[in-house]
Amino acid sequence: MTSDETRTLIRQTQNRMKAIAKGGHPESLLCPVKECYITGSRVNLHRHHVFGGPLRQKSERWGCWVWLRADYHNMSEHGVHADRQLDLRIKRECQEAFEARFGHELFMEVFGKSYL
Repeated sequence: MTSDETRTLIRQTQNRMKAIAKGGHPESLLCPVKECYITGSRVNLHRHHVFGGPLRQKSERWGCWVWLRADYHNMSEHGVHADRQLDLRIKRECQEAFEARFGHELFMEVFGKSYL
């Protein structure tokens, strides 16, 4: 990583931290518009943290979350919390977006596991 890339990464991280400190949420890497990541719907949306559990705060901090319609979140059998294949698909796509912006090394440092 070049020194310019490092400075850019530090600046982006600082901006994300400022947004969280102000009570805001950093922009999603996958959902820049408030609509369901799967269907494009704009109603009955839930925020889904791509990497949950102990990684939930890191997901929030790094923009690893998506908007999902309730049934694609946790209100049906085809939701991300019940459908392992959908869960892994979103994890892979989020990792790809993260790495395109910040690099693989940082992804592994932050999340500790590759989904690719």
